[in-house]
Amino acid sequence: MYSARVDYCVEILWGNRFVDDIAVAEINDYLAELYYENEYAFRYVESFLKMSYLIFGQAYSRNYLDVDSYNKLCVNKDTKIHMPKLKADDDTDIVAFNRQELSLLDDYFKGINAETAYICLAVIVACASMKPMA
Repeated sequence: MYSARVDYCVEILWGNRFVDDIAVAEINDYLAELYYENEYAFRYVESFLKMSYLIFGQAYSRNYLDVDSYNKLCVNKDTKIHMPKLKADDDTDIVAFNRQELSLLDDYFKGINAETAYICLAVIVACASMKPMA
């Protein structure tokens, strides 16, 4: 069930495509669009970057990506997926829910149509709390 929900989130981002068909520029453009045009918070957009690294890392570890593609996407500092430049006036502080608030959210979304979206968001938030790749 979890895997199907993650697949659904990935399909929303890049459509129903093979992982080796997704280009670095395509992801960089998407991140820039989220940040500059849609005006999402920097840390929120960064969670999509982290999710991308996780997806491509898993694809590489399962031999869905060759080493050159993986290096281009995630390792080589000149070519890898990266965040858009931080706006001068942006605040990057992260405000978190406490356990009681999270429990209330879990109970609220359990068993309703929005549960899948909630779980996707929870995965994105979990990624936002991870240390960025250098």
